[in-house]
Amino acid sequence: MLPPGGGATEFRAASLVAGFPESTAVRSLNRQCSSGLQACADIANAIRSGMIEIGVGAGVESMSSQYGPGAVTEFSELLDSHPEAKNCKVPMGVLSEQMAKDRSISRQDQDAFAAKSYQKALKAQQEGKFDAEIVPMKTKYIDPKTDEEKEILVDKDDGVRAGVTAESLSKIKPAFAKDGSIHGRSFHYISPLSWSDIESTNIVPRRLTSSIHVL
Repeated sequence: MLPPGGGATEFRAASLVAGFPESTAVRSLNRQCSSGLQACADIANAIRSGMIEIGVGAGVESMSSQYGPGAVTEFSELLDSHPEAKNCKVPMGVLSEQMAKDRSISRQDQDAFAAKSYQKALKAQQEGKFDAEIVPMKTKYIDPKTDEEKEILVDKDDGVRAGVTAESLSKIKPAFAKDGSIHGRSFHYISPLSWSDIESTNIVPRRLTSSIHVL
């Protein structure tokens, strides 16, 4: 998602570091949502059509470092003159606020739904239901309080939070409009992500391995 230069250079470099031979073809795709599913679908379709016998759908994205004002380019006069085309530049949060108003979805209903979602995710995490989807990885970060570099083991999604209730969510200020209803805990959070999926030929392409690596 939003890879600089379409991701062509870094994707090629990553495949070589991973041990794939130079003869292995690599291509990138850029889709604002469901890019992982699209990559897997592209591999499956290429296998079905006979173009390839085995393929890897893999990728990495980081909205925290690549998303922002630069993610939307300036439109030409032609595009700006078309109402629906111009709406493509409307931020997702602003669009969500308008949709909530159009469909009369109250702040209370949103907070109640979000709280239940957090609680279900926490329960699943505590029961180890996400463990098979996450490969533990060590990484380094700079402690903002001490400026000290530390190494940590990332083995779970830290977006899942304990103690979230509709009441606690109701105290958070709206994020996109002063009179809005959507905030940082009911909207999707930003999390870097990498994943891989290997598929090979059979009567129906079969999934050999599948994993999601939350970085």
